[in-house]
Amino acid sequence: MKQMLFTVILLLLSMRIYAPGCAIVYIEQGRVLTDPFLVLWDHVKYVETRDRNLINHIEKAYGKGQITSVKLRDYNKAHGVKHTLEDCLDESFSIKVFLWHCSHYNTFEYAAKRWNGSGPLTVIYWNKVQTLPLLEYRIKSIELCQPIDTKIRLMGVDSHSLLSLSALL
Repeated sequence: MKQMLFTVILLLLSMRIYAPGCAIVYIEQGRVLTDPFLVLWDHVKYVETRDRNLINHIEKAYGKGQITSVKLRDYNKAHGVKHTLEDCLDESFSIKVFLWHCSHYNTFEYAAKRWNGSGPLTVIYWNKVQTLPLLEYRIKSIELCQPIDTKIRLMGVDSHSLLSLSALL
């Protein structure tokens, strides 16, 4: 019995074992989106400053999102704090102001238009914000109501390959 088991093990070791072809899934590490409006933030800061930390002395707007004194005054009043426009040069603080602003609106479009101001020029601004190619893809990637098979198909991987891969991990 031992000799037979030993023979089988030797035969298995000498055989070439082929795995079926499968798709390779790359998992990219990135920031976790806890708020869907972070997608909008990426687009707004690109439209405003091309993602650069700038000061617009004419409009007195600071940071990547070009936060004005009016927006900052409203934020300070709502939170009982006394931040300055120079604080808006810190992107983490700018994000807090932006997300607070967006919390008052139900749609990306209305939040972006109100961020820009009011009037007919906000339509042009929204067209710039929404036509950046990344927005449509990232909105799809954070839709939480889709069944898992739909999410997997969006990634270009069939569910069987993904389940096989997860079993290996």
